[in-house]
Amino acid sequence: MLDQLQNNFWISPWTMLPVILLIILAIFKVPAIPSLGLGALSAVILGWIHNPNISINSITELIMNGFVAHTPNKNINLLLSKGGISSMLTSLALIIFALALGGLLIKFNIIGVIITKIEESVKGIVGLTISAALTCIGVNLLVGEHYLAIILPGESFKEAFDHHNLPRTALTRVLNDAGAAINAVVPWSVSGVFIAGTLRVNPLDFIPFAIFPFLVTVLCILAGFVNVIKKKA
Repeated sequence: MLDQLQNNFWISPWTMLPVILLIILAIFKVPAIPSLGLGALSAVILGWIHNPNISINSITELIMNGFVAHTPNKNINLLLSKGGISSMLTSLALIIFALALGGLLIKFNIIGVIITKIEESVKGIVGLTISAALTCIGVNLLVGEHYLAIILPGESFKEAFDHHNLPRTALTRVLNDAGAAINAVVPWSVSGVFIAGTLRVNPLDFIPFAIFPFLVTVLCILAGFVNVIKKKA
């Protein structure tokens, strides 16, 4: 397989330049769109340097439709043949629709009312932790965006955590565990759609194996009991 890769493709440390460029831009906190654009442009320039006979039309077609490998090895063809921008349009459309629905729920204050009602019914530290975690999960299910699943419950529950003399780090743990991690196992969420589209796996097939999101959420709730014990001590 290595011989076939070397015979059919340009394997060189120079091909790592786009990845290194992305890492450098991320370290300097350059916005995502310019970073990805510069990374793609550097890859195009490298490809043109290696094969100066390639036309702009061919490069554009590769970006839009992806690359199809034609080697004697079927495994190599399967590994390296990937779609371009057009292959992600279905996933992108689903993400846009999910965010649009989330925008409507926020605009009409439906999310805010639900969070307020949950917050009013909270009693005790354990109940507060469970309510915050369930709210994060609920926002993920309704909106499908983990940023909102962190921001909305965070703004709503921070005063309640202060009232119970709990550190803000406890709230941060809940938001990270139930807000960010759970997003990956919501099929219509941004993370769920990306994973399903990239791996080409039905979300319902990989969810049973996604132990980490469920485990950290359970540990997050158990931490609420630990806080009760510490407070009594």
